[in-house]
Amino acid sequence: LLVAFSLSATLSDSIGTAPFKEEQDIKLNEYKPVIKGNAVFYGTRKLEFLDDGKIACTQDGTPVFTIITYYSERRDNKFHAAFSTSDKKNNRFKTTPVEFSENTFTQRLEYSHEGNSGEFIQTGTLLADGRIKIEQKLTLPEELRTRVLDDSIFFNFPADHIYGSDIVMTKKDGETESFSVPETENIPVKNDWRMLVSKFTFFRDYKKFAFSVEPLVADWWTVRNYQQRTTLRLFPAIKSTDKTISCIIDLRNAPHSENKPTQAGLDFKKLENIRTFDTRLTRNMMTNPSF
Repeated sequence: LLVAFSLSATLSDSIGTAPFKEEQDIKLNEYKPVIKGNAVFYGTRKLEFLDDGKIACTQDGTPVFTIITYYSERRDNKFHAAFSTSDKKNNRFKTTPVEFSENTFTQRLEYSHEGNSGEFIQTGTLLADGRIKIEQKLTLPEELRTRVLDDSIFFNFPADHIYGSDIVMTKKDGETESFSVPETENIPVKNDWRMLVSKFTFFRDYKKFAFSVEPLVADWWTVRNYQQRTTLRLFPAIKSTDKTISCIIDLRNAPHSENKPTQAGLDFKKLENIRTFDTRLTRNMMTNPSF
């Protein structure tokens, strides 16, 4: 038997379809947080504090966002180097285990570079209403502190989830404004230092990953596309003397999880829910129609 297939490709085929465009009606529950090890769980949603200073959020094992730090050092009024707590190339930070006490995850990383020493402190405090307050501060000798600039935290989102979705901004005056994340790499998306935002809501159109971020000690923010990722970057308050960065993350409304039927203890629906290659990342591959 000889079967012939007629194949054609369009621009949308090569880019792929944003997952929220195919989303079925997803039920959300407001979950109370559960602490397990160095992580907070909201149903099947997980926020984990890692030893290298990163904070990672997943939904059913799928990455939603990762929080990292960023700093830059200047010498002779010129850019000298960028570094992060999770950057293994510069070795400026010595990692230490995350500690949990009195509803707060605490991590202290020792800073040591070219004879200078300091300390990075990051805390994640579980608030009474179930949200999580993140706070970061890098303490350095005064002379070095004047040369270390661009203190900021990045919320990194995988491109295959965030591209094409809407981000909603709630301003300090209560008004809301939304914008769509373009499917183009390495471009600024939104940047307005004059706009004071009290809350960013992500994935409004993809409820499976929906959550919000409320900047506390932050006056300036940017949203930008990089290679295969989109970032929300928060800077400390302009008048902050200790460069503290703080925000509140609301992950409480997560997808409803049910006890799925099993056969002989196996969830065949889950086992057969395989992941194939992402056409967005592999544009040179042709989908096999027989698959």
